[in-house]
Amino acid sequence: MAPSVKLTYFDIQGRGELPRLMLKAGKIDFEDCRLPFNQWPSIKPTTPFGGLPVLSWDGEEIAQQMAIVRFLARKVGLAGKNDLEFAYADMIVEHCHDFGAKLVAMRYPKTDRAELVTSFLNDFLPSWLDRAESCLEK
Repeated sequence: MAPSVKLTYFDIQGRGELPRLMLKAGKIDFEDCRLPFNQWPSIKPTTPFGGLPVLSWDGEEIAQQMAIVRFLARKVGLAGKNDLEFAYADMIVEHCHDFGAKLVAMRYPKTDRAELVTSFLNDFLPSWLDRAESCLEK
């Protein structure tokens, strides 16, 4: 029997997009509850940790984007076939967090944005990609 699945997030990509993509890649039918921002104040106190996304899986709620992603990776067969493969998949996910943190820093700069972008493109990105490729080649 197929699980009853509902993903709740705002009507934007953000932290809800990776779980959405994983559910679609795994061909899991789900209710894609896209919450309007004006409803958030009334919904916030009902969430496990006061934030979104929240995944409901057969009535059980899972909060926090990466907990949801890791759960779904196991469900759809993207987490690896053994503990070592799971660790490698997890390692790539964490490597992607480094990338995301740099993007956020450029979006909301505390210093000169042009300098941040130049450093990102010339220094961070080539090194980040080289390391990702090396890991993925294994």
